[in-house]
Amino acid sequence: MLKQVYDKEQLTKIVKSSDVWKWKILRLHGSVDQAVENTVAYWGSHFPKLELFDTYKTRGKYIFTPSRMEDFFAINLLDRFIRRIYKVRQSDRGRIIRQIKKILTDPGNHQVIRLDIKNFYESIALDKMIKKIIDDLILAPNGIQILENISSNLKKSISIQWTT
Repeated sequence: MLKQVYDKEQLTKIVKSSDVWKWKILRLHGSVDQAVENTVAYWGSHFPKLELFDTYKTRGKYIFTPSRMEDFFAINLLDRFIRRIYKVRQSDRGRIIRQIKKILTDPGNHQVIRLDIKNFYESIALDKMIKKIIDDLILAPNGIQILENISSNLKKSISIQWTT
């Protein structure tokens, strides 16, 4: 079974240089190792409770981002675990374009139909997805708690947006 713990070892695997800049880790913590230690210590006392998301609107859609670095990394670890458990891979656009070019260079008549699913991610029923993950009994309980916390925070953030 996949190791699904929120510890220093797992956290160290997911920290990227862009995260160091985004969260001002060097300025606030002195080093990445210290930030990892602080994050794990924070998780020890607050886990799996997430703060409300920061919300902003761009191109008519609401964007939700974690307000704390610790929440960001907890969500990233959860994402990593889910991707590994369910073998989810985002399609590589470059690869798709190369395949289309190759097909179009072959002789013969071709018709290209371009499709886009409007509001695809927004149409995902989060509660149903969480129920399926719970029913599968694959994700660790703390991962499920984080998912439920994300769902709750999104609902709170959305209700705040509608009232303001």
